Amino acid sequence: MENINQTEKDLELYLARFFDIYDIEKLIIYLSVTNKTDKYKGFSIPIFEISEALLGQKEFCLSNPIPPERINPSDKKDKNLLEFFYILDVNLKNELEKMKGKGVTLKARVKTFDEKEFISNEMNIDDLFKVEDNLQKR
Repeated sequence: MENINQTEKDLELYLARFFDIYDIEKLIIYLSVTNKTDKYKGFSIPIFEISEALLGQKEFCLSNPIPPERINPSDKKDKNLLEFFYILDVNLKNELEKMKGKGVTLKARVKTFDEKEFISNEMNIDDLFKVEDNLQKR
C-alpha cells in the first residue's frame, strides 16, 4: 500500500473545524476531498486518526455526515469536490476536550479502490475548541 500525503496533487484532503453561525458551540469537523484528476473514481469512507488514544483507540470513523447542501446550498457544484460535515456528539466532544493542551492532533485518510492511501493535514485538537474558549473568556 502506498501512502500519499496531502501535498499529492491528484487527490487532496483538507481537515478543519467548521463553524455554524447559528450554533457556534456545535462542534463540526469538516473534511474536503478534491479529486484533481480522472485517475481515481472512488475511495473508502474517511478514517480518522488521533495521535493519542481516544477511548482506547487511535483510529475511528465518524458516522452520519450532514449532507453538504444543508450546510452550504449552492447552484454551483464541483463534481470533483466531496465535502463531509460531521457533528460531534456530546460524549465525543467531552472526551476530545480532555485532550486540550496536550498537543494531540487529528488527521483523516482515505483509500482509493486501487489501495492508494491519501492523508489530510494534521489539525490540533485545541483548534476544535478555540471559539468556545474565547466565548467563555467574555
